[in-house]
Amino acid sequence: MLFFETDDLQVDKTESLITSKFVMTDLGEVDMILGIRIKRVNKGIALTQSHYVEKILKKFNYSDCSPVSTSMDPRVMIIPNKGLAVSQLEYSQALGCLMYAMISTRPDTAYVYLKGTMDYGLCYLGYPSVLEGYSNARWITHVEEDRSSTTNWVFLRGGGAIS
Repeated sequence: MLFFETDDLQVDKTESLITSKFVMTDLGEVDMILGIRIKRVNKGIALTQSHYVEKILKKFNYSDCSPVSTSMDPRVMIIPNKGLAVSQLEYSQALGCLMYAMISTRPDTAYVYLKGTMDYGLCYLGYPSVLEGYSNARWITHVEEDRSSTTNWVFLRGGGAIS
């Protein structure tokens, strides 16, 4: 269990309340949990998974791929795959690895290639203290199908993405 709080007094109160109900050991400040590295930065925290990204790139033989700085070329037309069949097990494993990174600290990986951005992460600075939400929708063209739309969104809390 982790406590994230900017007020040390509030941390002590919360810890006292929980330890009065459960047997616990305080291991001090955490620097890693569930493959997520936690760093203190600029009066906030940063969550990164660069070592996890490097591990999955090696696992699926993409260590030598070229990094890119853009999420997706808007000129690329999406077409149905008519190429070679892919192992469903390997595909599922790769997708699961990418989804873990995306859900944990890297929502941008839903659209961007990992190699060029493996040191990116989320920073929570404690402000603004409101929930912010942004959305975008656009029409994309499928070469062999009807037009369809895509929708994206991001919700921020404390300056960092939460969904």
